[in-house]
Amino acid sequence: GKPVPISAEHGEGIADIAVVIDRLVKKKRLLQEQAEQALSDTDLVESQPALLPNESDDGPEKPLQLTILGRPNVGKSTLVNALLKQERVITGATPGLTRDSISVNWTWNDRPVQLVDTAGIRKSSNRAKHGDDIEDMAVRDAMRALKVADVAVLVLDAEAGVLQRQELAIADAVVREGRSLVICANKMDLIVDQEYSAKQYAMDVSQQIELRFPMLRKTPVVAMSSLTGKNVQALMPVVFNARDRWQRVISTGILNRWLQEVTASHPPPTVRSGGTKATKIKYILQTKGRPPTFLLFCNVDDIPQSYIRFLARNFQDTFFMFGMDTRMSIKKSSETNPYSGNATKKGKGFGLG
Repeated sequence: GKPVPISAEHGEGIADIAVVIDRLVKKKRLLQEQAEQALSDTDLVESQPALLPNESDDGPEKPLQLTILGRPNVGKSTLVNALLKQERVITGATPGLTRDSISVNWTWNDRPVQLVDTAGIRKSSNRAKHGDDIEDMAVRDAMRALKVADVAVLVLDAEAGVLQRQELAIADAVVREGRSLVICANKMDLIVDQEYSAKQYAMDVSQQIELRFPMLRKTPVVAMSSLTGKNVQALMPVVFNARDRWQRVISTGILNRWLQEVTASHPPPTVRSGGTKATKIKYILQTKGRPPTFLLFCNVDDIPQSYIRFLARNFQDTFFMFGMDTRMSIKKSSETNPYSGNATKKGKGFGLG
C-alpha cells in the first residue's frame, strides 16, 4: 500500500495511521458480519464471485505482471521473442546469454502486459563451483521479479525427458511466494511425432508435477515450440485465465454453502485436548485474493493438517483454483455472548448519575 510518513518523536503522521487502522477495522468487522449473516441466509446466492467491500472492478485494467522463469537454455528468451513477434531479446544456443531481467511493456489483444524475461536459474551448488557473482546477482534479480509477478511461467525443456530438481525447486518457490503458475513445455518439436502427441506430452509433465507437489495438481500446461512458433498463441489465454482465477474473490455466502456441503459429507475429526470435543467449523470468509486466502472460524484452536489439505483440495476442485497455493488458517471463535454477563446487569452499565 501507500507508505505513511511519520515522526514518532514529534508525533507527526500518527493521526494518519489511526485513520488507516480505523478503516481496516471497520472493513474486517463488515466481513465478519457478512459471514455470520450468511449462516442464517436461506435465499439463493449469486453464482458469480463478488468483490470484497471497498473493492471495485471499475477503471482501466492493470497490466498483467508476467515473469518467465526456468533453467538456462530452455528457450525463455526465444519464447519472449515469439510472443512479441520481434527479436526483442538476444537468443542463441549458448547457455547464459540473458544475464539481467529484461522488462517489456506489451499489449496482447488490447490488454496490457508487463513481461519480464529472466536469467536462467541453476542450482546454487553449481553456481558456487564457478564463483560467478554476476550469475548470483542475475538469479536474485529473477527472484525479485517473481515476488511482484501475478503469473509465473515455468519453461521446461522437452529434451530433458523428466523434470529436473531445479525446475521443481523453481515451482516450489512460485508456490511459496503465492504466485499463479503456468507450465510452458517448450521444444516439443524435438519429441512430438505421430506416436507421441503434444497432448500426451503435456499430460506427462502434469503428472510429474503432481507427484512432487500435490497442491499443484492440474496446473495448466501448454506444450509448444517457441522456435517454430507452433502453439505459442495458446499461452496468453491460459496466462490471463490463471491471473483471473488467482485474484478472484468469492462471496461469503457461496463459501459457506460450499463449507456446509463438504463438512456434512466429511465432518472434521474430533479433537482430543483436555477431553473429547466434537470439532465444528462455524463459517469461512476470504480475507484476500492474490493468492486466495481464507479464515476458518472454529470451536477449537487447531484442526489436523490432513483435514486442512482435504478442504484445500476440495476447494480447488470446486472453484478451479489450480496452479496456485490455497491458504487456510484457523481462528477459534468465542463461545460466549459478549452482550451477556455483568456488563448488562443493573448498576453495572455506563452512563452518568
